[in-house]
Amino acid sequence: MKNDDNEEKLLKKKQTAKELKYLDDKQAQNLSILLKSFKADPKEIFEWLMKCDLNKLSQSSLEQLEKFLPDDTTLAKYQELKENIDDLDSSEKFLVIISQIKGLRKRIKSLIFKCKFPEQQDEIRVDLVAGTQACIDVKNSEKFQKLLEVFLLVGNFLNSGSSSLEGSIGFDMKYLPKFFGTKANDNKRTLLHLVSQIITEKHPQIENFYDDFNAFLEQASKIDGPIIQKSLNEMKTSINNLELDIKNFKNRLDSTDKYLEVMETFSSDARTRYETLDCMFNKMNDCYKELAEFYTFDSSKYPLGEFFTDLKTFCHQFEQCLNDNLKFRETEEKIRRAEEERKIREKEKQVRKAQKEKFIKSGANGGDGDTGVMDNLLEALQSGKIFEATNPNTNGPGRRRPMRRNPNFMALCKRGPGVEPWLRDSRMY
Repeated sequence: MKNDDNEEKLLKKKQTAKELKYLDDKQAQNLSILLKSFKADPKEIFEWLMKCDLNKLSQSSLEQLEKFLPDDTTLAKYQELKENIDDLDSSEKFLVIISQIKGLRKRIKSLIFKCKFPEQQDEIRVDLVAGTQACIDVKNSEKFQKLLEVFLLVGNFLNSGSSSLEGSIGFDMKYLPKFFGTKANDNKRTLLHLVSQIITEKHPQIENFYDDFNAFLEQASKIDGPIIQKSLNEMKTSINNLELDIKNFKNRLDSTDKYLEVMETFSSDARTRYETLDCMFNKMNDCYKELAEFYTFDSSKYPLGEFFTDLKTFCHQFEQCLNDNLKFRETEEKIRRAEEERKIREKEKQVRKAQKEKFIKSGANGGDGDTGVMDNLLEALQSGKIFEATNPNTNGPGRRRPMRRNPNFMALCKRGPGVEPWLRDSRMY
């Protein structure tokens, strides 16, 4: 009985499901999900598209609609099903309604471009401003120039034995981050440690050279010139297509359609902003070429983003070397102080040892001084003078008071054999 009931339910479901005309099941399912995400009736969505209302139509929803929209041939077929719309599935009903909009696909593309344009413009503008200013700051940094001069002097000194490298007037800027990899004999310090130590001792005023261009260095290191150029080209193409669509749309008369009103204003503004970005891009490239010419390297072989990435790495390495040198100096100072304290303790030990030997030697030779005092003390002990009483209760100098007899002690001495012999024979009284 249960199996029969399930079969009847499935049969009823198949009978109630409407047959799809031109969509497959997956396309219909995707459109149904999209409709639910709009949370609006298909006729409302139609009005939003006609009014170009981007307060209701988000960029993500428009991108999904463009993705799931069937080809133009299929859309043209749905335009002919307007009279039989009630017999269609909900997803196909939606296509019948929005297919009445002329140039639907181009309209959706234009609306997506309008949504993306502000963010895209800001991203490009931030990169162009950072790149241009970073080029100017690095070129004008006198501290950085002095640092490179020190590097060149050190390099010429190290290469003084090489006839081909001696007396160089410059070096490739690509080698800046590689100085950190040139190790010393102890494998603890590098050539960059040496140069940073020279800077600290001889030119401390340029230790913070990176402050001259640090404000835009991080952003400039992320710049990819070819990608910016590609984005600008795509922006230009989208604006050209939009202007062409607007030109063709002017032949249509529909008071309910706000496409021309909205897009004509946007197109003019987008063209102006694009031209500004294009000028900024050209200016950034010109500034970088001037920077490359100033520091004598080929800008075409050393892209802007790569140069500033290497410069950022070099600045971090230089700062690390300054900190390492400070730790080395602190460690050396601790070692020096410990050695000084050890020498002081050793010296004091030698002094004490010498004094002891001198004292022993002087005592053996009957020397004066403190030994005389000891001799007098021994003499007084032997003669008994030290025991002479100075107390007024005594009977005069050299006289001792007679000792009183102790009756208890005498009684103890008169006891019998139980008394210890040394007590019986005692002469004490």
